Amino acid sequence: MLRTFAGLLLCSFIYSVGSILTPVESGEIDPGKSTFIFISRSGENPGPMLGERLQGKITLKDAVGKPVSSIKGSDIEVISIEDDKTIAMTLSGETNVNGEIFAVFSPENTQAEHSVNIAVKARGQLLSTVREIKYYRAPEFIDQSQPLWSGAAKLLGSGTIGQSFKVGKISHISKINIMSAKNEGVAQTTVITPVMKLYAWKGDLQSTLAASPLKALDKPQTYSNLPSKRYNMSFNIDLPVSAEAEYYFELSIPDKSGDKEEKYYYVWNCWHPLEGFFPCSPDPYPNGMAFISGSAQPKMDLAFYIFAPSVQGDVRGESK
Repeated sequence: MLRTFAGLLLCSFIYSVGSILTPVESGEIDPGKSTFIFISRSGENPGPMLGERLQGKITLKDAVGKPVSSIKGSDIEVISIEDDKTIAMTLSGETNVNGEIFAVFSPENTQAEHSVNIAVKARGQLLSTVREIKYYRAPEFIDQSQPLWSGAAKLLGSGTIGQSFKVGKISHISKINIMSAKNEGVAQTTVITPVMKLYAWKGDLQSTLAASPLKALDKPQTYSNLPSKRYNMSFNIDLPVSAEAEYYFELSIPDKSGDKEEKYYYVWNCWHPLEGFFPCSPDPYPNGMAFISGSAQPKMDLAFYIFAPSVQGDVRGESK
C-alpha cells in the first residue's frame, strides 16, 4: 500500500518539476494549488468509527490560484487503498464557480481498526495531497450514514417528518441519530424535544402507519456536532431487526399549539438532484426517501445515521 502511494506521490513530484520547466497556463488545473480535504463526519466521537461515511471537498485551481470551474466529475478520479485493495471511482456533476466538487467515502472494512489512504486525480493529474483516514472500533459501528445536507425542513407541532430506510447485514439497531436543531430565532422560545416512532415498512406510508410502532421514544440525547457545525438528536432504539429489511421512523413535536409561537425544530435534509449545487446530485441515498406530513418526497432524504452494536467474526455491516 505504501509503495503504491509512494509511486503516486513520485508521479506528482515529476509533474511538479515539469510544471516548473513548462509553466501551467491560467485556466488549467495546477495539482500543487488544488486541495482535497474532509469537511464533515457523522458521529459525536473524536475519530471516524467503523462503517462511517465521510464527506470530502475537492477544490481545483490553476497556477495563479484561480478556481477552475466546469470540470466534469467524470474527469476526476478518487483513488482509495484499503487493506491492500485499490478502488477508483469517478464523480458526478462538475466543479462549481469556486472550483469545488464533493465526494463521499464509505469504508469497506467495518470490523477491524485500519487506515484508508485516499488520493485524487483530475484530468489525469494527481493532486499533491494524500489523505490517511484511521477508522477505529467503538461500542457501536455505523451501519449506514447520510451526512450530506443541502437545507433544513421545519418540524412544526402540527406536522411530521419521517424517513424510510433499509438496514444492512445487521440484527440489531442500537440508536438512530438525526441531524437537527431547535429554532433559536425567537427570544425566550422553548420547544419540546421531538418524539420518534419506528415502524416496519409495509411498502407504502399508509400501510406502515396503520400498524403499531415497533418503538415510541421521547427525550433524545442532543449534542453539538462540531465538525459539521450542526446538531444531532440521538434516540436509543435498542431493537432487534431483520437483516436487509426496510423500516421507517417519524418525528413529531408533542406540543401542537407551538406553531404560531415559532416553536419548531429544523431537520436537515438533502434535496437531489440540484444542478451545480453542493453536494446532493445524484440521489445520495437510494434505499429510502423522506416524508413531510404524510407527503412523499422522492427527491429528498434526511441526514441520519443508523448505529449497530459492534460485532465479531465474519458478519459485516453495510455502509449506504
